[in-house]
Amino acid sequence: MLVCDEPWSGVDPAGAERLVALLRGLAREERVGIVLADHHVHEALALADVVVLLVDGVVEMRGTPTEFAEHPLAQGRYLGHWQVTGRSSLI
Repeated sequence: MLVCDEPWSGVDPAGAERLVALLRGLAREERVGIVLADHHVHEALALADVVVLLVDGVVEMRGTPTEFAEHPLAQGRYLGHWQVTGRSSLI
């Protein structure tokens, strides 16, 4: 099990892409479970099998990346332009 707390912090876009590829490889090839806490939605969706959105410590949404992307709340608040109201985390 690998626990990552905002792994993209301070990483440029090219580095973030390499990090996503590295983590995806660990998860799939080495069968390592990954728990990822992040505020960078697009990178998290590229890596996740299951997305849980916490707002002020309460689960607001849970599903696959596709379900998250299609959910009206996510489309309006989190995908087009990242707006944080309260303390939001993507796990």
